[in-house]
Amino acid sequence: MLFTFQEIIDIAIMTAITGYIFKDLFAKRPNPGNYNPLKPIKSNNHFWFAAVAVGSSIILHELGHKFIAIYLGLEATFHAAYSFLILGLLLKLMNFSLIFLVPAYVSHPATTPINSAMIAFAGPATNGLIWLITGLAINKNWIQKKYLSLAYATKYINGFLFIVNMIPFPGIDGYWIFKGLSQTL
Repeated sequence: MLFTFQEIIDIAIMTAITGYIFKDLFAKRPNPGNYNPLKPIKSNNHFWFAAVAVGSSIILHELGHKFIAIYLGLEATFHAAYSFLILGLLLKLMNFSLIFLVPAYVSHPATTPINSAMIAFAGPATNGLIWLITGLAINKNWIQKKYLSLAYATKYINGFLFIVNMIPFPGIDGYWIFKGLSQTL
């Protein structure tokens, strides 16, 4: 079986929580020129937009890890990082302006350093590929106007995830890529 029931539950919970955490990032800000503080701001629920843009980017990142691990003959399991998700929710509720979290991860058994590097690189590579494809689709006008804001958000989120995850800092994919390659060489 490619996914367990628990993995599907974790994907759904992680998507819902990240959608909630990042929903205000996509809310339209009032125009300062005609802002009336006595008039309520008409706001749509941006939860679904954030869940699709952010949640799918994280899911595809983690599935990149999972599928390469499976390709290499390893068991791999998607997990929601509940501690980080709860911390993210608390920071959101306390109105912190910057929320950095690791909402999910994929576990797999120990393997060779080069396999470890390939598995680690698969997540950021997925985000980089999505960033390139989305950018190309935007530039070539392949996306309908009503989906452009989602395409731009998807492009920037995936570009951000690629860059951040390539930093060789402990606990981030870039560290495992660098470590696996240096041990191999």
